[in-house]
Amino acid sequence: MEYTIETLAHRIREWEMDAGESFTDYFLDAYSYDFEDGWLLFLANKGYVELLQEIKDDRYELSDGSLLSCTDQQLKFEPNTSLMEKWDEDLYFKDVLLWAEFMLESKDIMQDFEDFLEVTE
Repeated sequence: MEYTIETLAHRIREWEMDAGESFTDYFLDAYSYDFEDGWLLFLANKGYVELLQEIKDDRYELSDGSLLSCTDQQLKFEPNTSLMEKWDEDLYFKDVLLWAEFMLESKDIMQDFEDFLEVTE
């Protein structure tokens, strides 16, 4: 299926509502660990510098050389809503629009998304 940023964002919200789960927990998190690629590079290019520094400060190198990220997923994926005190669907949708924009930049991610939908629906 061909998506625009907006139609993909609505599809993601539809999946969240049907599943009763967070899309980031089940799909997007896999693309969020590398500062040189993926979601974190996307955030850097969008100007979320302070958020990225906080995420970097929450990483620890393990004895085997791998990195452990202790960053809260809401902070990592919801830059517009992570600090709000009261739920705001419009602000949350701005974050979902960011996810959609990020996903549409990669044919591989979009193929993974289509495969994900086949398995989870």
